[in-house]
Amino acid sequence: MVYWMCGFVPTAGAFLLFELTVILTILAFAAFFLFLSAAAPDLHVVEPISMTTTLFFILFGGFVITKGNIPDYLVWLYWLNPVAWCVRSLAVSQYSDARFDTCVYGDLNYCEKYGMPMGKYSLSLFQVPSKTH
Repeated sequence: MVYWMCGFVPTAGAFLLFELTVILTILAFAAFFLFLSAAAPDLHVVEPISMTTTLFFILFGGFVITKGNIPDYLVWLYWLNPVAWCVRSLAVSQYSDARFDTCVYGDLNYCEKYGMPMGKYSLSLFQVPSKTH
């Protein structure tokens, strides 16, 4: 229901990709936090560890700190991060749609000003590759 309320691309393929991405991200986090709870001796040990790792997942997910702004010695956090994979997958899925593959969007001509359509420009703001992998 949230998918349709947000105004995402109204196709079955994009919706199913959204659902699959969200489910896989939830499973990755469930497995990670289950591992933490099994590895820690008690709740008082695992709480600060889980909060700290959640902070790193959010910070290095590519939305708060983009990939280009992450120091080279920490870029591995970006590539191992389930949040980063989720954000990239959903961004490419949404902004690769035909309604964003246009030069003029609103009052701005993206092809003249930035040399690329609106969708690719939006992806480039967060340094998300515009081609699917």
